[in-house]
Amino acid sequence: MANIYYYLIAFFVIGIFGLLMMFSTQNKSQLYIKFILFVYPFISLDFFPTPLSPNLFDFITIIYIFMFYNHRKVTIQNGKAYLSTFYMLTFILFL
Repeated sequence: MANIYYYLIAFFVIGIFGLLMMFSTQNKSQLYIKFILFVYPFISLDFFPTPLSPNLFDFITIIYIFMFYNHRKVTIQNGKAYLSTFYMLTFILFL
């Protein structure tokens, strides 16, 4: 019986996400992050009880990427410095 409630909550959250993204005029990327933080308690609901099953976060992210994501051309001023710092810290981490 509890499984039915999990499915109802999951489909309700996905429905609210779709409606919010379709009818909102805000920046979709910021709205996605706000929604994920808002539904954080429900984000790990599994649809199938297997160890590697997709959960609610996976479905919401896939829907966002394929339907609502808009690529923006953004240039980072110190991009090479950040990249070299990332490589250095990753190298130190693996030592």
